Amino acid sequence: MNIRDLDHILTIEEPWRSLEGGGGYTTTWQPVATDPVVHAAVAQTGGGQSQQAGRAQFDASYAITLRWRDDLRPDLRLHDTENDIAYKITAIDDTDPAKTWLTVRATRSLLP
Repeated sequence: MNIRDLDHILTIEEPWRSLEGGGGYTTTWQPVATDPVVHAAVAQTGGGQSQQAGRAQFDASYAITLRWRDDLRPDLRLHDTENDIAYKITAIDDTDPAKTWLTVRATRSLLP
């Protein structure tokens, strides 16, 4: 991986739930407290179409490479705020023995 390949600026976000008056809750996303902005290389690795509630949904999978860090979890997401794209983390490949690079597998869903 070349440092020039890290051409996306992403924010690591965590879900926050707020109670609503009717007993339910809403989820909003907030940057994580410690060092939430990362530079990353984003590559689409696949995609397809499925049906969700009778509507076509287009799903895409990605490999996102960033500098090593040990605080990512599957309940977090990576958000490209410039393009308003959210990537849901599905797997974290932390097998780099040198702990230089981290590859995150993620999905992105698009509704037509």
